[in-house]
Amino acid sequence: MAATPIVAEGQVRYSRRTVGRRRLALATRLSEFGRPLVILSAAAVFLAVVGLAFLTSTQVSAGNANALVVLLIGVFALPYGLFVVQLFGGLRSRRLDERAARIDRGPGDGLHAMVGQVAELMGIQAPRSIWVSSGFELSCVGARNGYDVVLGLALLDVLNVTELRASVALLLARSFAGNELTARAFRSMQRWFDVVIADSAGNNAAGGLAKIVALRLVEMLGPETIVAERETAARSEAGRIAGEANLSMALLRASAYDSYSTDVFWPGLLDRHATNAEPPDAISQHRALCRSALPADEWERRLNRAAAELKLHAPTLVETGRENPKRSSDALLGPLAPTLTRAFDSAWRASVAKEWSAIRDLALKEAAELTRLESVTAERPLDTRKEWRRLRLRAQRADPAEALQTYRDWLQAHPLDAEAHLYAGRTALASRDPEAIALLEKAMAMDARYAAEATRLIAEELRAQGREAAAEPYWERNRVALAELAAALDERVRKKSDQPLLGHGLASDEVEVIVEHLRRFPMVASATLARRAVTVFPTVPCIVLGVRFTRSWFWWNTEKVVTVLGQIADCPLPVQIVAANLSGAKELARPPAVEIYRAGPVARREQLTRWGRRSQRVLIGIGGFFLLWGAIANRGCFPECWTHVNAIVFFVPMIVAVNLLMFGGTPDTAARRAVAFVASTFFAGFLYANGWTGLLPFAIASLARFPTERRAFTWAAGISIPAVAMGWLATQA
Repeated sequence: MAATPIVAEGQVRYSRRTVGRRRLALATRLSEFGRPLVILSAAAVFLAVVGLAFLTSTQVSAGNANALVVLLIGVFALPYGLFVVQLFGGLRSRRLDERAARIDRGPGDGLHAMVGQVAELMGIQAPRSIWVSSGFELSCVGARNGYDVVLGLALLDVLNVTELRASVALLLARSFAGNELTARAFRSMQRWFDVVIADSAGNNAAGGLAKIVALRLVEMLGPETIVAERETAARSEAGRIAGEANLSMALLRASAYDSYSTDVFWPGLLDRHATNAEPPDAISQHRALCRSALPADEWERRLNRAAAELKLHAPTLVETGRENPKRSSDALLGPLAPTLTRAFDSAWRASVAKEWSAIRDLALKEAAELTRLESVTAERPLDTRKEWRRLRLRAQRADPAEALQTYRDWLQAHPLDAEAHLYAGRTALASRDPEAIALLEKAMAMDARYAAEATRLIAEELRAQGREAAAEPYWERNRVALAELAAALDERVRKKSDQPLLGHGLASDEVEVIVEHLRRFPMVASATLARRAVTVFPTVPCIVLGVRFTRSWFWWNTEKVVTVLGQIADCPLPVQIVAANLSGAKELARPPAVEIYRAGPVARREQLTRWGRRSQRVLIGIGGFFLLWGAIANRGCFPECWTHVNAIVFFVPMIVAVNLLMFGGTPDTAARRAVAFVASTFFAGFLYANGWTGLLPFAIASLARFPTERRAFTWAAGISIPAVAMGWLATQA
């Protein structure tokens, strides 16, 4: 059982009735050695497969099957070994240099000295290095011979040196102060959380398994109990080191600016620059926000919210800005800060470059749609659905007060429109209108599907007003509404419905959103759309999307169909979408279902690439045939024939080439194309020299899939010459 902390006089003790120290110690030790334990488990699986194969071979006559068993194990070992390597990489924490810049001593002496002094006061060693990221990050990352500290540049802009000292003291106390066992558990939990939020390494299977392992290790440690205990002990220790008032102010100020950035600054940045061809200098603008005072009304609201979330007493008067404030970034970084800002601006632009084009296209499309609707309105009245769409587009571009009046005008004509009440309530909250809560209450009274969002908005508003006691019932209603909605939607997906299909009933712009979403999946040949009649939460439409995959992709990726259907169903619309394979849902191929998408003609270059990949798959079968033929031909002289140089020259390159073709498929990157191209040239040399001219066209056709990036193509072209030579040598063996 997890230990239950008892706080008394700033110290953390354990109840004898719920100690659980042995269990926590064992779980901590297992989590600390998580990566090597996973590798040992993978090795045990491999040895079990090998043992089972040899045990099976003893049942075959005279041991002549040993040669075939060795070959099968050799073919299995390479892909399995690659999977284990990818899994091992997926269990590694994110690299700091991917999100932060290291501050060296010299220009960063002030920052190093401050952090070192705090560590010395706490009786722990100074960090190995200090890194600065772009946001409000405050983290401690374990390293082989110490630990690293990561501080956000926005945090340094918001806090003064005294407040920053308190924040660093809290950070170090969370990871090192107090009970040693829970401190170790907390540090291990942080590492595995970092694995969970990192991008999946390697292929999807290895990356997904790495995240599952990390989540299980975190759950094993009992994160809620450990985090609660460490936070209590850390605040006590940091208050002793830096002063409780300084610590409270640091926590409140950082939280207030962080929430304002998330709720106001970043959405506003996108609204202002969405139609720009290039992403803006977001980090520079964010630093300007962090170095200035928040509006007085916003500051009070954010302070109330931070106090409730952090469980602190908000002071009656806390200044949000000062004349020429001495920020930590000025005092501790000096001339480094502008350099870091430029670097973070460039990194941010590069990270959002692909998404930015989609954001810009959407903004331009919506502007064009609004212009078209306005021109139609000048000539004739729109129907209700299109008029609502026009109102929504206008409200997005208006200030909150003007948008609220627009929604009120609509509600006068449509008093039973629950969705309009929800939008009006959200807009009223933004304009600080006292009618906001009443509008949200009406929205969820009219339509239960809005209960989760409406209760959350009301609870957040009451919290911002400093009325946490009044907000608590709404938080509880929010938890209940979320659970009910999730259970109902899950039941509708799992239970095979006998209700008839209806017309989808979506507006043209909503259908276009689904079509744009489908274009992200090149394996989709066509799609149909319908709606299923439901009795549970009938106001939440259950849209059924029938998907027909291309034949070649479907037969070669049958195991991925369910995963891809789930990704297709994750469409950004306020409806429930269930994606189904048309081959198993014939009713979606006839009315009332209608076809909404059909893939356009494929460019000649893309057609050649696809045929090249298909030919590479044929080469995998050809390589398997030659491996089997070689094993049968040498089955009578195991192991003498297998250790001969001729066998090595034949089997090893053939096994490597087959595996390169297997792993040279998806995702279709330049590196995978390059290795598959090299393997194809090996088979071209092998088949030509061996006289198998009937199979040679497959090797030639497979070369049509070549890397288009210059560096990858240069590498593939250079390696292809020795690969052809190796294919010729394999025929001589």
